Amino acid sequence: MVGEKLIIFGMGNVFKRRIKQFDLTKIVAVTDNHVSSDGEENSGLKIIKPEEIRTLEFDFIVICTGYAIAKEIYSQLTEVLGIPGIKIISEKKYFEKVSWEPITLLDICSKLGIHSITNTKKYFYSNGILSNTNVFGENFADISWTDRGQGIAILLGEVCDKASYENIFDKFKIENYKFNNNYKFIMVINNTCGQERLKAKSMLGYSLNYISGLDLQLIVYQKQDKCSIYVATHKDYNAPTSDLYITLWLSNKECTNTSYLREHGDNISYLNFKINECTGLYWLWKHANEEIVGLNHYRRYFKLNNSNEILSEVELRSLIEEYDILVGNAVCTYPMTNSRYLENSIDEKAFNKAKQLVQEAIMKLQPDYVECFIEVMDGYAFFPCNMFITTKVIFDRYCEWLFSIIIPAAEGFDEIPYDDYSKRAIGFFAERLLTVWLYKNEYRIKELPILLKDVTM
Repeated sequence: MVGEKLIIFGMGNVFKRRIKQFDLTKIVAVTDNHVSSDGEENSGLKIIKPEEIRTLEFDFIVICTGYAIAKEIYSQLTEVLGIPGIKIISEKKYFEKVSWEPITLLDICSKLGIHSITNTKKYFYSNGILSNTNVFGENFADISWTDRGQGIAILLGEVCDKASYENIFDKFKIENYKFNNNYKFIMVINNTCGQERLKAKSMLGYSLNYISGLDLQLIVYQKQDKCSIYVATHKDYNAPTSDLYITLWLSNKECTNTSYLREHGDNISYLNFKINECTGLYWLWKHANEEIVGLNHYRRYFKLNNSNEILSEVELRSLIEEYDILVGNAVCTYPMTNSRYLENSIDEKAFNKAKQLVQEAIMKLQPDYVECFIEVMDGYAFFPCNMFITTKVIFDRYCEWLFSIIIPAAEGFDEIPYDDYSKRAIGFFAERLLTVWLYKNEYRIKELPILLKDVTM
């Protein structure tokens, strides 16, 4: 707001705290409902009565009071003095860019699609709205918690002090409610107590936001996307205890651990001995329904720098807000190229045949990636282990591309002449294909260290 002319309404504690932050050259006058006479000055500023505002030229009136009083001042300015609402803002809006709009709680409820209101005594009584009626005019007693198809949010009640807030979750037993998928928010109302803003408790699985209005704060709990990191294994092991990690058995051998997921349904497990954990990626592509999904190995896990612990759910959620995909730290193969590095690790004939089949599949089915494939294989780094975490949308895009290449390549690869390790040649090329795909597409990539754990039983 450059060059604007301001009138400040309110000369109490908020004004005294903010006065040093204002550019005094922009202030036309200050006013308050308790001004006894005009012509006075405060901090060198002209003091006027509220009714004199209409005689002055200004761009904005900045209200320097708490929300409860601000609501009354807003009504006074718009209804009595005829000031356009667009020219009235709060000191929080002016300095902190905090959303501040002259709307009522009922307006906010309607805009957010709130369906159920469970405790509405003070606010709704004072606004002539029955406390047992929600914003759609239905009686609360008739509301079904599990079967409603309307609305995307539930309003849980009005809180006026810290003691009430501390008890809010116990009072409404939020964790016991079974909301259907249409309900997106859990909200707690909290009247502003003077200038104090109550700090909400965090809840695992929910993001936390504040919405401020004239006469209230809303503490908004939004259900976070479901996330899982699947752990590929072909042997029994000491699995992570965190619910974030889910074991996926990838072997034709019999699995005696009933807690492990298996490649039931649409799968390509018959190719496991050729493409390794990629059969697990395929299964997740077809069956996982989490919004955030990833793959680790029974011995390899992502971690943060300087940590000796595997990635936690809190850490994962924080990273995925900033990045599109999490991968392992790139492996440097210099002075050998990626191609020569792989060739030196397996049977030469198996390498040549696998490279031919993969490249032919790319040329035929994904021709836009031929140049990227050549550049990556002639380069000196790649993201290892077919390990990554991303949104399911990006995960699906990658898998659709990847399996259009490696399924025909693997099916055309005759493994019989080679040793058990070299039989996996197509899988080793698949490991490099993640780098090829990311090289071509513009995603925000975060590299993470890989923690090796001895988890054998």
